Amino acid sequence: MKLAPLLMLLLCTGASHAAATRDEITKEALARGYNSADAERRYEAYKRDPQAHINAATGAMANAFGTMAANAQRRMDADQSTYLAMYDAVRAGVDYPLQTRADADAMKSMLEINARTDGEGYRYFARKRLIEYALHLRPHSKEFFAKPDYEYAASNLRKNAYSDDDFFPWSALMLSRLYLTGRGVPQDDVEAWRLIKLCLKYRSDKTDYNNKPDHEQCRETQAVMVQQGWAQ
Repeated sequence: MKLAPLLMLLLCTGASHAAATRDEITKEALARGYNSADAERRYEAYKRDPQAHINAATGAMANAFGTMAANAQRRMDADQSTYLAMYDAVRAGVDYPLQTRADADAMKSMLEINARTDGEGYRYFARKRLIEYALHLRPHSKEFFAKPDYEYAASNLRKNAYSDDDFFPWSALMLSRLYLTGRGVPQDDVEAWRLIKLCLKYRSDKTDYNNKPDHEQCRETQAVMVQQGWAQ
């Protein structure tokens, strides 16, 4: 009879240990998404070699980080290729096919960065494209400006229309047209005429900018202004 309390204690202790083990297995199953059989098998394996799961986890993490790094490099290569294609299209004065919102965001970021910095004269081309988008002169303009933003265009045109060192005929031409119509600036035929004269007077030594079409447009605009009697 004296053995009964000890036997009961052992039985209770064994039951408690079994319950605790079952709890651990259940928690493992919930945490890692195993079914109970998988969890129990893994728990038994863990008891035999506690270090094994650490090594396995480390290997899995290394593989995961390797895959992430490879994917990141591929994305960087693709982004660089897209950036260069956009850059070349803008410099050549042609449209780049913006097929997704991400394309438009990438183009906008590229233009805004280059419009603030001087990358071998590229600043002018970046400003020009942003102005064209602001005036809704290019396809996909609504991706950049929901409606024409004449104030933005006029502000940025001034940066190249009045500069002695950074003057470009196109800027003077477009700002002149804004003054003629009073869009983004006060309507002013006199200022429009002055800008057209500046456009025709200036000759760029940067032949890769292809200013000839701008001068032709300035002559055409001047002819119309003379015909209409505007600020001669």
